[in-house]
Amino acid sequence: MYAYLPFDIVLVICSFLQVELCDDDDFLVLACDGIWDCMSNQQLVDFIREHINTEESLCAVCERVLDRCLAPSTMGGEGCDNMTMILVQFKKPITQNKDDSGAEQSAGDTEPSEVHVAEENGS
Repeated sequence: MYAYLPFDIVLVICSFLQVELCDDDDFLVLACDGIWDCMSNQQLVDFIREHINTEESLCAVCERVLDRCLAPSTMGGEGCDNMTMILVQFKKPITQNKDDSGAEQSAGDTEPSEVHVAEENGS
């Protein structure tokens, strides 16, 4: 069946992992292999943590990641692949407060505060 496909078609097998978010989770990264070819999971987390509070937007953080992964030349090798990254920063849940009557008030669920998608085309 696959023998008749043109050579430029790429078949992708994705892996999925389902995890429960906790109060310590600050952000979520979805990225293509162009990013993961250049940085490990921990390297990317450390890089984002280093820049997320000093940059003025998530867009700027994504741009820094793409710049970090971009190859210095287009002669091939690491950093020449297409790169796409989605960075979602979570709002921290507000702790339970008591109103004047002593009843607890809930702050609601954790929601994303900002989402940014960045893309860089390689050669």
